[in-house]
Amino acid sequence: MKQQPLVIGFGHRARQGKDLCVQHLIETFGSEYDIKRYAYADDLKSEVYDALLDMLDPYWAVAPFNSLVLSHPLGACYIDTELDNKVRWCDAHRQEIRPVLQHYGTEYRRAQSPFYWVNKTAERIKSEAPQIALI
Repeated sequence: MKQQPLVIGFGHRARQGKDLCVQHLIETFGSEYDIKRYAYADDLKSEVYDALLDMLDPYWAVAPFNSLVLSHPLGACYIDTELDNKVRWCDAHRQEIRPVLQHYGTEYRRAQSPFYWVNKTAERIKSEAPQIALI
């Protein structure tokens, strides 16, 4: 039976060094332990990335968010399945897609369940099963 991951959560206001601390722990202990970084926003960005690519399809031309659709640098036929690449793309387009992220994350997904993002991250931790999960 595989041991449950040790889950360590970081919380504080924005711009207080949480990501820097997580990066330091991974760099310092990553060769000794299987340590992975998790963020609730990663799943949000992944879902929004996929939704925006879907909206590039002509079928969605009349969608309520059609003015927010961005062209992917590799075109509509390119679908990236790597979570890290989806997150990087969303971060690079942060200003343009921020309203979509906010609406999708709160009005749409949290309306389904107030713990939607917590559950989604917990599922990912369970499936990836690192020794240490840093949130």
